[in-house]
Amino acid sequence: EELKLALQYGYKIKVNRGYTFIEKDYIFKDYVDYFFNLKKNSEAKSAEQSISKLFLNSLAGKFGMSPDLEDHEIKDSNNLDIYNSKTITNIISLGNGKDLISYFSNRNNKNLNISVAIAAAITSYARISMVELMLKLIESNYKVFYTDTDSLFLDKLLNKHIVGNELGQFKLENIYKEAVFLCPKVRGGITVDG
Repeated sequence: EELKLALQYGYKIKVNRGYTFIEKDYIFKDYVDYFFNLKKNSEAKSAEQSISKLFLNSLAGKFGMSPDLEDHEIKDSNNLDIYNSKTITNIISLGNGKDLISYFSNRNNKNLNISVAIAAAITSYARISMVELMLKLIESNYKVFYTDTDSLFLDKLLNKHIVGNELGQFKLENIYKEAVFLCPKVRGGITVDG
């Protein structure tokens, strides 16, 4: 779908290889509606609100996660030679002569309900929505400093009709007096209230 959009804007594309996913449906409508309404109608900062937000935000990532699982063990700090044949991802000293070791054990779980097609589609449609909105905003003399699949950093406030608490609307998180955007997902700033 992103390639189709790029073609509409005059890009020339050469596909060397890929996959075509034919079936297309709204498979998460009931799921999203249920957890969105639970979040919306829950008390602020309650367990219900936090859990429903987590379920909504982690849906796409769940389908795109790696089937290669990490293992974790607590071992004596001076006895880590047994991990020489493993791919260690992290070692955290527990301060008591023990370390928490995280490593890949070449164990692969085939029962994780992973679907690259679903994860790619969710992310792709989010990017398409953001590109289309961003282009409309630029036409309306907004400056777009940064965007992600679910956020925008602009030089002025959005029109009220796309900001709110309904599904698909934006929420004003902060107003910054200074901000820096180093690369995707690496950003920071000073809010107007310090």
